[in-house]
Amino acid sequence: MRFITGHTKDGKAKLDWANLAASQDTLVFYMGLDNLAEICSQLVAHGLPTTHGAALIEQGTTEHQKVMVGTVTTLPGKISTAQSPSLLIVGNVVHLHHSLAWFKKPDTVY
Repeated sequence: MRFITGHTKDGKAKLDWANLAASQDTLVFYMGLDNLAEICSQLVAHGLPTTHGAALIEQGTTEHQKVMVGTVTTLPGKISTAQSPSLLIVGNVVHLHHSLAWFKKPDTVY
């Protein structure tokens, strides 16, 4: 698992995209909501399969938690109402969301 900042002082995420796209690790981007579409686009442009799982967890571990699940190509179109704080999770672990959800809420978007 890698924890990666999704935001920098100038607003651009300057990352080793090829290394991240080739990794088998779960990628966790924090502070990346504003750059989510760019993050997903860069990962795909550098070789990550378009079907790779991605999820945005808004206000995680609180009673207001919302989870948006998709792929690196579909998730950017599902987050129009998302707010910070949130985490972007990219990896196969996303597919375990249904079986590992620690509470069920109607605010999960698929």
